[in-house]
This record gives sequence, C-alpha cells and structure tokens, in this order.
Amino acid sequence: MTSSQLPIQRWPVLIAWVLACVCLVGLSVPLFRAGRPDSFFAFSGIDIAAFATVAAAAVGLFLLVFRHVSRPPDAGLANDAARRAQRMAEQRFEDIAEVASDWIWETDSDHRFSYLSSRFFDLSGHRPDEIIGLRRYQLIGDVDRPDVQAHLADLEAHRQFSNFIYQAANLDNRWFKVSGKPVFNETGALAGYRGTGTDITNEVEAQQDVDRARGHLIEALEASNEGFVLYDADDRLVICNSRFRTFYGKGGNDLQPGILFEDVIRGLVESGNVPDAVGGEDEWVRNRLARRKEADASWETRMVDGRWLLVSERRTNDGGTVGIYTDITAIKEREQDLELHSDMLDAVVASVPAGLSICDADLNLFAMNDQAIELLELPAEMFQSGAHFEDVIRYNAERGEYGDGDVEELIRERVELARQFQPHRFARARPDGTVVEVIGNPLPGGGFVTVYSDVTEREQALEEQRHAREQAEFASRAKSEFLANMSHELRTPLNAIIGFSEIINQELFGPIGSARYVEYARDIYDSGTHLLSVINDILDLSKAEAGRLRPVIRDIDLAPTVAACMRVVRERAVTGRVALTSSVAEDLPTIPADQRMVKQILLNLLSNAIKFTPEGGKVEVDATLQDDGKLILSVTDSGIGMRAEDIPIALQPFSQIDSSLSRRYEGTGLGLPLTKSLVELQGGVLELDSKVGEGTVVRVIFPGRGARDLVAVG
Repeated sequence: MTSSQLPIQRWPVLIAWVLACVCLVGLSVPLFRAGRPDSFFAFSGIDIAAFATVAAAAVGLFLLVFRHVSRPPDAGLANDAARRAQRMAEQRFEDIAEVASDWIWETDSDHRFSYLSSRFFDLSGHRPDEIIGLRRYQLIGDVDRPDVQAHLADLEAHRQFSNFIYQAANLDNRWFKVSGKPVFNETGALAGYRGTGTDITNEVEAQQDVDRARGHLIEALEASNEGFVLYDADDRLVICNSRFRTFYGKGGNDLQPGILFEDVIRGLVESGNVPDAVGGEDEWVRNRLARRKEADASWETRMVDGRWLLVSERRTNDGGTVGIYTDITAIKEREQDLELHSDMLDAVVASVPAGLSICDADLNLFAMNDQAIELLELPAEMFQSGAHFEDVIRYNAERGEYGDGDVEELIRERVELARQFQPHRFARARPDGTVVEVIGNPLPGGGFVTVYSDVTEREQALEEQRHAREQAEFASRAKSEFLANMSHELRTPLNAIIGFSEIINQELFGPIGSARYVEYARDIYDSGTHLLSVINDILDLSKAEAGRLRPVIRDIDLAPTVAACMRVVRERAVTGRVALTSSVAEDLPTIPADQRMVKQILLNLLSNAIKFTPEGGKVEVDATLQDDGKLILSVTDSGIGMRAEDIPIALQPFSQIDSSLSRRYEGTGLGLPLTKSLVELQGGVLELDSKVGEGTVVRVIFPGRGARDLVAVG
C-alpha cells in the first residue's frame, strides 16, 4: 500500500511518530556534546556512532509504526472472526453429527477405531469407548463371507468404500452400513480412515420379513393348481409360478423377471401353443394387447394340446396386472358330456311314446315333450317363455280336471305334494272318459320326472279280465260246492257195491257153485275200491279249493307215521319187485301237523314212486331236521322220471304227462296236486326234482314250531 492509499484517519498518527523521531534525533546531539562545549559542530567518532544508533532506532521505530498504520484497519478483527467461525463450524459439525441418522467414525493406520461420535450410542445403545481400539473385522460376525473378504481387501489397499453392510456379532448382532474414505498425511502415508455409519437393523429385519413373506407367497403359489403371473406397472414380469410356465410351453425358460408382457405372448404364439393364432400370429398378438387394456377381464382359450384355460386378469392398485390361469379341461369335458347327454335326453324325451315332463328342485318345467302337451291338452304358448309346475296344475284345475272344489286349495295341495318329491303312481279318470296314468319319481339333487300314459284301453281290458275272473271263480266255487254236496250220494251206492261184493267174495252164505262168481265179485270189489279212491281224491281236492278242508294240527311223531305207511304199500312194492326202504330216525322231534293229512301225503308219494319204478328199482324214504327247526321228508325213487318242463304239468289237477312210459300207468292225475294242496294247507312247501330215466325226488318241507300259529287248527 502506497502513502497515497493510506486512509486519512491514519495520517496524524504517522506525522506524530515522525516528529517524535526528529525530536529524538535533535535531542541526542546536545546530549552527546555535553562533554565538549568548545565545538558544537565538531563530532567525534563516538558521537557519530551514538547518533547512528539513535537514528537507526528511530528509523526502525518509524518503520514499525508505518507498518502498523499502513495495514488494513480490520485485519485483527478478521483473524478473530476467522477463529470464531472455525469454532462455530466445529460446533455445527458436532451438532449435526449428534442429530443426524448416521454417526461419524475414524480409524488409525492400523484400522483401529480412534473416534466415534456420540450419536453411535444413541443409535446402537453401546458406548463409543466399547469400540475404541478395536479393529473393524473384530466387529464382523462372519469374516469368511465373500463380501467381507472384499471389504478387508479394500482396507488393505487403502481404497474408498461405500455402503458396506455387516452384522456386528459383539453388538447384539445388529446390522450396520458404513462408508469410508482413506486419509493420508503430508508424506502420503495412510493416516487412517474417516467415514459414516448407519444402524440398519430395523431395515434388515423388515427385509427379512418381506423375504419370508415372499417365500411363503412363492410356496403358496407353487402349491396352487392354477397358473399365476404378476406384471408391474410397466407390464414387465415380476413373478410367476411353475404352473404358469407349463401353460406357457417350451419349459417356461424364457420367463425371466423383467421380460415384457408382449414378449411373453409372442413367445407363446411362437411356441405353437395357441391353435387360434396359427396363420394370424400378428393379429392375435394385437388383439391380445388390446384386451390387455381392459381393467378386468375373463375369457376361455384352448391350447394346442387340447387343454382349456380360464384366463382372469385384474389390475393392482399400483397399476400392475395379476393373471390367473385355471385348467378347466375337465369342466369343458363335463360340459360337452352334459351337452351330449342333454341332446340325447331331448331325443329320448321326444321319442318316448308316452308323455314326459321334468321339473327341477324349484318345480320349474325345463322339459316336456309334445306327447305330454297333447295328452294333457295344454296350450303350447304356456312353454314359450318357461313354465312352472303350478301353471299346469292351475290350468287343469280351472278346467275341472280335479273335480269340484276350491281351485286354489286344490292347487296348493298338489303343489305341496310335488314339493315333497315322493314317488307316486295313480290313474286319473278325465271328464271325457279317458284314463291317464301318472308315474312320478324324484331325481337326484331335487326335482322329479313324470310320465303320463293314456291307459284307457288297458283299464278296460283289466276290467274285463276282472269280470272274467270273477265269473271263473264263481263257476269254480259252484263246481266245488256241487262236488262237496254230492259226496254222500256218490259214496252211499259205492259202499253198498263194495259191501255186497265183499260178502260174495268171502262166501259168507256158503260156497258159490262156480269160480267165475268169485272172480267177478273180486273185480267188482277192485273197481269199487278204485272208484271210491278217485271220488275221495276229487272230493278232498274240491274241499281244499273251496276252503272247506281244514287241517287239525297236533304234535305228531313222524317215525311211527312213516312205518305205518310203509306197511300199507309194502305188498304193492313186493308185487312190483321194488325195494322199499326207510332211513327215518326214531329220535326225531315231533312236528306240528295233521296226522291224517301226513299219512295221505306219504301214501300218495309212495304209491306214485312204486307205480312209476320198474322192477328191480328202489324207493327210499328219508327225513332230516334243519337248523331253523324245519323238517324235510323226502321220497326218492329210481323210476322213469320226467323232464323239467313237465313238472308244472304234473302238479296241475286232472293232468297227465303224455309219455309212452307213463301212459301205460293208470291214474287220474290227482295224486300230486292233492298232495301239494295238503302240504300247503299245513304251511309247508312241496319241491320236486326229476330226470328222465334216473328217477324222481319229492321233498315235503314242514314248517318249524314257530309257524304253528300260521295254519288253522280244527
């Protein structure tokens, strides 16, 4: 700064200092000459040296004063302000470090912590002095991790690092994120590191929760039978499950996160998995992209392998898109089957000769053929817009089809009955004389099917049959009653014939002159006996049919009864040279039966067996007791036998089998029918097995004691 540049307020100070210097020099001369007054201007060397010293001091003092006055007036103040600003900056740094979300740290050249801001305690809960002196790797839990090894390599290479994340094993396993920069001294050597740190434990745990939730979501999506895909707001793939990849084709290897939706559907078309797109791939893609713009949409599509998919797309709140792909192949197949069955049902309903209607669980008529409409004389317009079962009932009730009465009450009763879905069958005579049979059966799941048939002719035929049957029954009863009433008149003369023949045969009044009279008398006796047997059989059968033959049930011993019958027919067996045996045990329990009827049953069976068994044959009687208390009496012969189709004929009254083997045997054909009637009168069953040339087995099954009350007791 030149003199012309000095501020005006500093000139007086400078002039004062100059005058002081001049005075100092002027006063120094008398002082030095005080010892030599003889020569005021004569100076010695000493004087000159002293003066020079004083002058030099004055000049130095002048320069000092000039320097002081020549510097800027606020230089001292500026230094003070700088010091205050530095202190303020340091305080500001401390304040910011204290309230910031990060803390400040420093390490020395050995990577030992030398400083941690107080914010570290607030964020981690640990005092800084717990960490001072420790190396960074001593805080890291797993030093073998690749990212930890890379961080340690950065420290050794004195490289700057950013956002290194680790878990502090000795600080409650909290998670930290640190960034640091190396600091070098004036010689270029590493002085240490300086940086910031952040406690991100909450963020890491939140991310872990998100990852777990994402894992659970992925597991749930993978367990689903439906294809799932999610796109973000930019229509880029976020996630999809393996089920969707199978729908996509080509193994789904191209479905990587970030791929555009358009690329996904183009890949789907290129894989040939969409038969509808063949030959028009670009147009199909354009239409698919246009449909994509719809907020929510669902549609069905067919894949090349024959599968059907139901595609549903929904927008998310953030502008993304969720797609659900459901395999509905089984449903489509069932729909096709139902459609086929429906067509078949329509064809069947239309072709059924009877009227037919089908109601659902709500009694809506969803099927009624023309035959039913015509038979019930229903108006066709009733079914143009759908009809209800009540509509049909109301129409018929208003026409008087159900007779007189309250129409609404009749309708209510019939509708309520229909809602019960119970099987029903009835015939209804209409006012015009026709008879309609109605057969209803419930359907699985509710509803019912009804068949309407015009049975007028059938009812007339049944009425005629009932009349004819009544006439036949009347005639049969008249016949039976007539024969029963004639029993006395028929038996009386026969008894006289037999009696007189017996007198002649026994020569009670002396010998007869000629042997011929004896022979004739024997013939008269045999014929009369045979005629009486036939008449007795006819009368017994008539009584049985008329209900006038009633068994007298008593407990009888079967073994003596069988022995008595064997004695009666033994002479006939000997005459016919037929072996007659019995294996009926003596200790059989008694059975509830009619003694006379049992003897007649057994005599009839033994007589037939002996009559139809040739010489050298055998007839055997046996009896066995069943576990249920029933007793089976069987007569087995080795006779001529009969065919299976002839057995029903043999059991009919007055019928004989037309056989060359059997026609030579006399008889009226009443033995087996009468025997069958006698067995049934006692609550038993007669069974007959026979083979031509091998013989016949007749089994009589007597009921046990529990059935005794089921038969009449005379």
